[in-house]
Order: sequence, then C-alpha cells, then structure tokens
Amino acid sequence: MGRMLELAAPLLSLALAVTLAACGGGEGGDATSASEPVASEGTSKPPFQFSAEGDRTAAFRYSALGEPWGAKIITAMETEPGRLEVHIRLVRPPGSNGSVKARRARRICRGAVRFLLDDGVKKPHVEVMERNGTLWVRSRRPRSRDRCTEV
Repeated sequence: MGRMLELAAPLLSLALAVTLAACGGGEGGDATSASEPVASEGTSKPPFQFSAEGDRTAAFRYSALGEPWGAKIITAMETEPGRLEVHIRLVRPPGSNGSVKARRARRICRGAVRFLLDDGVKKPHVEVMERNGTLWVRSRRPRSRDRCTEV
C-alpha cells in the first residue's frame, strides 16, 4: 500500500499540471487573451468584422502573414464597399519604375486585391499609398495582364 501512495502522488501532480495547462492557468499557459481574435471551429482564419470606420488593417495584416511585404502595411481602410486604400512604410525613390520597392508595392496591391476577392468583392479597387500619402500603385481592370500598376 505504501508503494502505491509513492506512485500516486507524482501522477496526481502530473494530472493537475496537465489540467491547468489545458485551461490556460499556470505559468506559461497559452490561453488566448480577450483582445486576440479566435478562430472558429473548422476555419483557419478568425472571423474579422467590418468596423464602422472601415478599418481593415488587422484583417489585411492577418491575410498577409508569411508574406515578406506584410510588415510594410501601415493601414488598410475600406473607403467604400470594394475599395481599399493601403498605406505602406515605403517611399518611392526617384525614377523607381521597376525598382525593388516598386515591385514590393505592386505585390502589396495584388495581395490587397486577392484579400478583397477572398472577401467576396466582385470588382475590387485598390490604391497603395507611399508613406507620405502619395498614390503609388493602383489596381486596374480585372482582365489586364498585371492587375496592379504604378501611377
């Protein structure tokens, strides 16, 4: 009987630790905070809602996870249904057509178009603004060869 008690104490401690970790209690628990979006069962993306002001920054940044240009997004505002204005952390250098920064700005535009299409928008319109607020890249007709071009 004494041997069983020696074995039971560590097992009870282990069971308690596992229960606390699963509930998010205890140190190092990975419980989701109330401010973080929570993914629904069976979906890979959290259910983002439109805000009254049209701010889609969080949802667009989430959709850009893993993309090298995702960190360049400052804001993404839906100015009207289907129209997204994206402000980025890049500034167009003089004579930048075809530069690395210009290609990145076009990738951001294409990502924003894809984001709106995935959101059910039939005819998305995207404008990418450089850091100082100047229009840099705009989406064009859906059937054009490269949907996003510099202006």
